[in-house]
Amino acid sequence: NDIIKLTKSLTVDTSIVVPADRNITLDLNGKTITAGALDPIKNYGTMQIMNGKVVAGNSENTRRCIYNYGNMTIENVEFTQTYGKKGAAINNEGEMTINNATVKSVFYAVWSSGANTVTTINGGKYTAMNNVNNRDVWAYAVVANNGAKLTINGGEFTGNHGAIAAQFSGEAFLNAGTFYCTAEY
Repeated sequence: NDIIKLTKSLTVDTSIVVPADRNITLDLNGKTITAGALDPIKNYGTMQIMNGKVVAGNSENTRRCIYNYGNMTIENVEFTQTYGKKGAAINNEGEMTINNATVKSVFYAVWSSGANTVTTINGGKYTAMNNVNNRDVWAYAVVANNGAKLTINGGEFTGNHGAIAAQFSGEAFLNAGTFYCTAEY
């Protein structure tokens, strides 16, 4: 297990990629990683990320903070995604456990998709608030899509169109939490 601890905030112009054969712990140490051109973090291996902020969303190519294909654990991280046309702050297509994160996005805070995808959320605050309040612009706090499995063990979830969506054979198991929908039509 390789441990990386930031000593200063970074703006990255290429993705930080964890290969399938690596196990990385990224301690943000209270610092911020900001996307300059691409999604800041892509994980194909095993990754733990903790204690800081990740910001993305200034263009079509930076519409996610995290793209996970491997095994990831998130602990006490704040994610902000601001791209105004589509995207998710956290996109999971692997196995992911999120512990006490704060996630703010204009579309989806957490998007899980794929038959082998498992996402477990243990506390935190997840908000998806799009400025455009219409039926064509979706903003859900968390989504289980295309066979993904989502388990929520607490937290606060707010979205324009709904707090949670399970679609196309996606499954959501709600054990605890507070859920808000703010849509006005």
